[in-house]
Amino acid sequence: MYIFIINPCAGNQRAEKIWSQLSRYLDRREISYHYYMTKYPRHAVQLTQSAIQQEKEIDAIVAIGGDGTVNEVIEGMVTSTIPFGYIPAGSGNDFARYYQIPSHPIEAFEIIMKKKTISIDIGKMTNGYFVSSLGAGFDAQIALKTNRSFYKKWLNLLGIGKLSYVITVLKEIFLYVPTSLKIIINEKEFHYSKVWFAAVTNIPYYGGGMKISPNAVPNDGMLEVIIVSQLNRWQLLRFFPQVFKGTHIHLPQVKVLYGSEITVNMEPSTPVHADGEIKGETPIKITLLQQKMNIIVPE
Repeated sequence: MYIFIINPCAGNQRAEKIWSQLSRYLDRREISYHYYMTKYPRHAVQLTQSAIQQEKEIDAIVAIGGDGTVNEVIEGMVTSTIPFGYIPAGSGNDFARYYQIPSHPIEAFEIIMKKKTISIDIGKMTNGYFVSSLGAGFDAQIALKTNRSFYKKWLNLLGIGKLSYVITVLKEIFLYVPTSLKIIINEKEFHYSKVWFAAVTNIPYYGGGMKISPNAVPNDGMLEVIIVSQLNRWQLLRFFPQVFKGTHIHLPQVKVLYGSEITVNMEPSTPVHADGEIKGETPIKITLLQQKMNIIVPE
């Protein structure tokens, strides 16, 4: 039995089209499944928890949506050992990018049926979890403004939704005011001024393909922390293209730290995103949960 949690709005209704195609395939193959459609934010958490309680002999729980849907379904599964599968249908799809999950739904599901799993760490935060990344400051502001933008919808329709993040960066780079940062990592305290953002990552990618943390590994028992500070606006504009290659980490204004217990506090308080979805504001405490989730990956 496969359980599908579907966010029909993901990718500007792309998820709904993908499910229509995939469900026909499942019916032709006489594969046993139940499916649930989300109707509001965090509904996927509730649906996942309910399915785990009600269903027996679940082969996998499969999310169909974007990185935000991945976040919610995995939160709903955090106390379970059931494997997690993913069929990408969002605009950024950074989770799929790192784990090399194909965009074609049938190909992605055929990988799920092979049931090759790896155990990964996840981050527990003050008010939820994150699978891929958490960011405070400028990057969270980008996530907030992009998700509210009119152009994200139209770019998704054209199949180039990740460009919506680039557009927002080019707008907000002239509006955002850098902050001061106090960050505690494994009980050691650090202070930075004129901070644009602090990213806490479990995989290299976020923001629709930005290689913000090229050395991040999701099952090494450590989170990677990227802090960008002391750049003026024009320097940040020149810095921005390097993020897609991961070469920005060699700049003197970029600090790379590692830890498993992290507290981020910015003054003034800034937005926080987890896997691209806004999750409140700083201060925020993060704890790494090692080998917490079994995810299905290509062989």
